[in-house]
Amino acid sequence: MCEPNGLWNRNFLLFWQGQAVSLVGSSLSTVAVALWIVEATGSAALLGGVMMAGTLAGLLVTPVAGALADRYPRTRIIVWCDAAQGVLALALAGAVWAFPEVPSLALVALFLFHATGMGLSALFAAAARAVVPDLVPPGRVASANTATVALVQTAGLVGKGVGGTAYRLLGAPVLLALDGITYLISAISETFIRAPRAPARPSGGWSETARSLARETKEGFRYVWGHPGLRAAVLVTACIAFCLEPLVVLLPFLVKDARFLGVPADWYGYLLAGYGAATLAGYWLAGRVDRGSPPGGGLLAGGAIAVAGLGFVGLGLARRPGAALGWIMASGLALGFYNNCLLSRVQIKVPPELRARALTAFQALATGLVPVGIGLAGAVAELPGRRVDLVFEVAGLLVLLAGLTAGLHPGYRGFLSTRS
Repeated sequence: MCEPNGLWNRNFLLFWQGQAVSLVGSSLSTVAVALWIVEATGSAALLGGVMMAGTLAGLLVTPVAGALADRYPRTRIIVWCDAAQGVLALALAGAVWAFPEVPSLALVALFLFHATGMGLSALFAAAARAVVPDLVPPGRVASANTATVALVQTAGLVGKGVGGTAYRLLGAPVLLALDGITYLISAISETFIRAPRAPARPSGGWSETARSLARETKEGFRYVWGHPGLRAAVLVTACIAFCLEPLVVLLPFLVKDARFLGVPADWYGYLLAGYGAATLAGYWLAGRVDRGSPPGGGLLAGGAIAVAGLGFVGLGLARRPGAALGWIMASGLALGFYNNCLLSRVQIKVPPELRARALTAFQALATGLVPVGIGLAGAVAELPGRRVDLVFEVAGLLVLLAGLTAGLHPGYRGFLSTRS
């Protein structure tokens, strides 16, 4: 296969536009499903149960997804995942349309299809992240990640912006059917992508294949934990995820409490929107820096983590909404820069035959404690006094310290450097 030429070459364009089509449909269907559950049952617990089932399915599939994406052709996995998602969405549309007076039957289908769909999404993500370095030149991998994140953010904004109106005008069955059609269109366009084939693997019966996948999954974890630079990156990223991800749970209290910001709930949306826009800008900045190939990538990444931590400290101290927006955008910019640096380094430096397993093993190790952090954040929100500002400040200081420590670790600096 010829070396890919430029970022927007034929293969990457097919890959990107396939995701563009399906993401617009799925962003609308996500809003439709949530509104339909509330309208049909009035139960927040059921809505949470559906979301939890999907999240657990994705977490369970993620480690094995890496082994599958290293064993079989990644473009074929991408095509079949989108095709299967399309069939599931069409089947769910049929269930919601067929049982309007018996929502319990449609809910059973929704639980099953949503969990299956999230498992397929985890498999798709493993193959998609691993195939990017095969579609673009090494110097444009970070830019390709930026383009993908921009697509995800834009699709999310479209879903949130017009999903409610589309649901009112068209209803859940139509939006789900449109979602299924967009997935099938994506699958058809992705069949034309040309990427290197996966190395041949010995075939056997179901039991032998299961044992092989388990062994290959463990190889991914061993590789990540046995590599000094990757192990340090896992620990740093786990600290970031544990400290900062749960703060979204506490952000509404910081916004509405008169002791802190004391502003209308609209500012919760403004802060999240500013954070998302700044994160995208950080991804873009990392792509520009990566093309310049500076030698101090590890120090830059460690510095970005420290800035992100400082931003959350400032967010906890802020008492004016404008200042809070500035602090959270500074954190978003820094974290976007760090995340793209880290992702592109793993994509480029890990051997192709281990790439998907390393990515999924890294994700599992780095985010495994996030549910615990979310639970702790929820418990803090119920404590007398609710000094959530102190939680932001302590979490930010821990991340700042992690960034400074990472910048001094030679293995971490070497791995995050843009030099091969």
